[in-house]
Amino acid sequence: MFCIVGAQNQKVVDSLETIIQSKASEEIRLKAYLDIAKTLNSNDSELLEKYINDGIVLSQKVKNEKARLLLTSYKGDILISKSPANAEKARVIYKEVLAISQQQKLDEVSIKMYIKIAFSYYLERNFNAAIANYLEGHKMYERFSNKNSIDFPYKLLAGLYWQQKNFKQAHFFTEKRMEDNTSNDPLITADCYVMKGIIYADNGNKEKGLEYFKKSVVVFKELGIKQPQARILFNIGTAYFQSSNFNAALDNYHSSRKLYEELKDTVKVIENKSFIGLAHLNLQQEDSAFYYIDQVFDYYKEKGKVNALIFEYQKVGEWYFLQGKLTKTLQLYYDALKSAEELKNKAQVANMYRLIGNVHKSQDNFEQAINYHEQALENYGVLKDSSNVAKTKNDISELFIKTNQYQKALSYSTKALQQFQSFQDSCQIRESQLIIGKAYLGLQKLDSATNYLNKVLPKSSICNLPELITEAYIALGQVYISQNQESTAVTNFEKALTSANATNDRQGIKEATKYLYPIYQRKGNYQKAFETLELYQASKDSLFDADNTRTLIQKELEYEYEKQKQEEVFLQQQNELKQQQVVERQRWIIYIVILMSLALIAIVFSLYRNSANKKKANELLNQQNLEIAKQKAALEELDVSKSRLYANISHELRTPLTLISSPIQYMLSNEKNQFDANQIQQLELVKRNTKQLKGLVDDILALSKLESNKLELYEETLDINAFVSRSVSNYHSLAKHLGITYEFKSEIPEETYVLLDREKVEKIINNLISNAMKHTPSSGYVTFLAAVDNDILHIQVTDSGFGIPEEDLPHIFDRFFQSKNADNTLQGGTGIGLALVKELVQLMNGKITVSSEVGKGSIFSLYLPFKEIGSSKVEETAAFFAEEVEDLPDTNEHFTKNTQQYNLLIVEDHPDMQRFIQQLLNPKYNVYTANNGKQALEVLKKTTIDLIVSDVMMPEMDGQALLKALKNHESYYAIPVIMLTALSNDDSKLEALMLGVDDYLSKPFSPEELMARVHNLLERYTVRQMVAKEIEAAIQSETSEHQFETTTVKQTDAEWLKEVEKSIQKELENIDFNIGSLADQFFLSSRQFQRKIKKITGLTPKKFQQEVALQEARKLLENQTYKNVKAIAFTIGMSNVWRFSQLYEHRFGKKPSEYFT
Repeated sequence: MFCIVGAQNQKVVDSLETIIQSKASEEIRLKAYLDIAKTLNSNDSELLEKYINDGIVLSQKVKNEKARLLLTSYKGDILISKSPANAEKARVIYKEVLAISQQQKLDEVSIKMYIKIAFSYYLERNFNAAIANYLEGHKMYERFSNKNSIDFPYKLLAGLYWQQKNFKQAHFFTEKRMEDNTSNDPLITADCYVMKGIIYADNGNKEKGLEYFKKSVVVFKELGIKQPQARILFNIGTAYFQSSNFNAALDNYHSSRKLYEELKDTVKVIENKSFIGLAHLNLQQEDSAFYYIDQVFDYYKEKGKVNALIFEYQKVGEWYFLQGKLTKTLQLYYDALKSAEELKNKAQVANMYRLIGNVHKSQDNFEQAINYHEQALENYGVLKDSSNVAKTKNDISELFIKTNQYQKALSYSTKALQQFQSFQDSCQIRESQLIIGKAYLGLQKLDSATNYLNKVLPKSSICNLPELITEAYIALGQVYISQNQESTAVTNFEKALTSANATNDRQGIKEATKYLYPIYQRKGNYQKAFETLELYQASKDSLFDADNTRTLIQKELEYEYEKQKQEEVFLQQQNELKQQQVVERQRWIIYIVILMSLALIAIVFSLYRNSANKKKANELLNQQNLEIAKQKAALEELDVSKSRLYANISHELRTPLTLISSPIQYMLSNEKNQFDANQIQQLELVKRNTKQLKGLVDDILALSKLESNKLELYEETLDINAFVSRSVSNYHSLAKHLGITYEFKSEIPEETYVLLDREKVEKIINNLISNAMKHTPSSGYVTFLAAVDNDILHIQVTDSGFGIPEEDLPHIFDRFFQSKNADNTLQGGTGIGLALVKELVQLMNGKITVSSEVGKGSIFSLYLPFKEIGSSKVEETAAFFAEEVEDLPDTNEHFTKNTQQYNLLIVEDHPDMQRFIQQLLNPKYNVYTANNGKQALEVLKKTTIDLIVSDVMMPEMDGQALLKALKNHESYYAIPVIMLTALSNDDSKLEALMLGVDDYLSKPFSPEELMARVHNLLERYTVRQMVAKEIEAAIQSETSEHQFETTTVKQTDAEWLKEVEKSIQKELENIDFNIGSLADQFFLSSRQFQRKIKKITGLTPKKFQQEVALQEARKLLENQTYKNVKAIAFTIGMSNVWRFSQLYEHRFGKKPSEYFT
């Protein structure tokens, strides 16, 4: 179509005019006429028409029919550019040109005319005619040889099909557009990604849609085009918001907001802040939400944008309404109403009256609700807003039905129906028919009710009004109940329940189950009666979550059963069934459920059959719900307290363990110590027992996780024979010390690789062996047998110990079990080890048995299923560590700053731990301290800090919250952080790594580890600062190309670096993988990639690869995946084991071999 251009093309126009006025050949001047007609701004229509007419005369003179027809068609373009209303006039011109071009077989002109005709139909919203002409043009275009002369509008054709929800064709023509993009124009590619994202999202494939949206963002980002990037990020955020993934929504809204801030588009910034606030609300983070929402309110107030302000009040109010916080809902609604009245905006006044009425309706204040809806109706009437008048009449009709004013309801809804019929609004017609049907039901005119209700069902699903379907089926069920057709009624109630469940319609579920429950019970179908009771109770009581209703009710019933006194009171109140004898716990639960069902059915029955007893029935039901709520609250409080206790155990025990083990290690490793051999032996004894105590703490915490179903399996590839051999060999020295004969037999084939949870299997083996040795006297024996059979690992531990008394055998795996046998109690033990073994085995779907005879010993037999993955060897590759790795420097070339000039901040609430770390670091660095995250932020305001060492669990502001605050602060973002964690699980470490922590140390830790980590991070920090200065200088002096290379990526540093890290991890053993390959994966040149890595990490790409590999080695060592250092080195791609050990010790302050001692 006609191209409207700006002043930037004035030089082109001037040049063309010069050619036209010159003595150039007629063909050259004719081409200039054609080009100027496409280039000249449509505002110069008179001049443009003159050039077109002159060009037509010249084309006739030189007998160039193609040029004449194209110039003629431009007259139609001028008409459209003046006003889209001229589309029909323009189309007359295009069709005349088309007819001639077809007659003369000028295909290029014909194709262009079809495109222009289609566009003219598009302007008139006649999409079918537009598509038909585009397709005719496309048929010719596909056969046309000189495609470069035509820019076929695939985008518009795909858009037309999308508008008609023909997603298949929309996708087809988007693909065609990408194929047609032979020049690989990135803008077209990005635009196609956007279109694909819209198509997939609207077709229900949200994930695929998001994938293409994200691809388009990447392209726009590479091109440095911020506006479409910001818009799409906002759309991605909205997609996540609509799917209730509010954290992901926040990330994208924030990214969009920052881009709009750079573009200085305040309106869009505020729009993002509005949705950021709503996302925080949905995450129940009201303080964070109103930090943004208040900014939105203030902006609209300052700018006098009252309508926008009212809309914001409505959005936030609606959220509070859904949460049941009606006081805040009404406050916001009344603020909106006041603003609307001041603005004299009757439409908004009416909307607010309607919303306030709905709040009163939710609380069964029907008279008040009617009052507000009638005021809304009056305002809509003044505005002559027929659609909202009719909708409000339907709302009032519903309220009249609630108050048994069926005749009034019929009058209002009939008038609404007539108005919707005049609009031909089929969806609203269905809603009116539903209300009329319910009104007739109330009047007991059952034939009329059935007639109208049956009209609701056929097209309601097309209108996407599932609640109408649910209500219609419920009303039909009521009709059939009144006609004593119970089976037909049940069918309709069940259809209503299915419909309501599909959309999580709580009100619909409540109404359907209310009718189904007594019918099922009366027919003796107690299973279905119980299920509908659960659904009714869940939909009625907001304390119950729909997904967990069954679990909650079962737990409450179990709790009630255990409280026998409460059960007896409950049974006396009901007095409906005779007591039955039960043997099994499950039958007791079923019995209680039946009793509760009978009690509740009596209440429901009385509500509908005896209005005089309604008050009494409600009192009984409320009393029962109150008891259940109290029991539920007590259980929840107990569970929270228990979880809090277990969480604190880790912190409270591991911290003093650190303060025992770390000073001991420091004294033993200090070359200046003057301890004699006996003192050193005593210190080693303390060190060993501290390690044993740490293992006991870990076992307690593992049991707590098992109890709360939070312990998960992490399967990995194991050489099972090598793994078992290493685990068993750890006990040879202990057996020798105890004077026990220790024998290991393995029938497992060499190099049998399986998938198992290494850590948990090793814990099982350790507990079984240590238990056997503990109960075996000197000169006795312990035998360990391992074999595999049909994907089952069979382990048998036999000892010649004291044996287990027969009465103790059933309880041997119970938690904290202590034998009552006097001889056995002298053996000690906590009762944790074997209990943990049993629960770990069950978690892995295995089996463990024990047989024993007092005086002869015991046999523990373990059976664990596994998945064999075949034999493989760790190949000696050097993917990321070439043999010519540079020597380790004594000091980094950038690390020239005197260490005493570095300021370190220790954030730790435990006084002794804080003092100990301070004493370690004081000789080398300036050390500041803070007791929690809040105090740390105050220190940062006053002092420049180069590195932070922080605990995780602290009062007021913990380590995770401090880390978030640092990473979101412009000045503190780059300060390296070492996190000290006493938590045994990987979740806390993972959360810290996701937030951007630079390193973590698990308590207890050695002084050498801490010093090495601090030194290495300060080196990197110094390099990063220097690189940043170099880049800043380069930006000021280099070309625009280099400026693009150094685009700041602060907000996406962590995400981008994580993707790089994943790529490196995948290729650790690929010897052909290099920096160029890695840079190509991220669409960067090697130079760009090197700059970006060094700016973010302070490391060269090669060093960063080395860091990733060493971190992987640390994981393997900590988990003891392999039994020696050589296997670890080979796994990460290093064949030189000595070199690997040297690198590892330099990085982490600990030799790899120390993990095996």
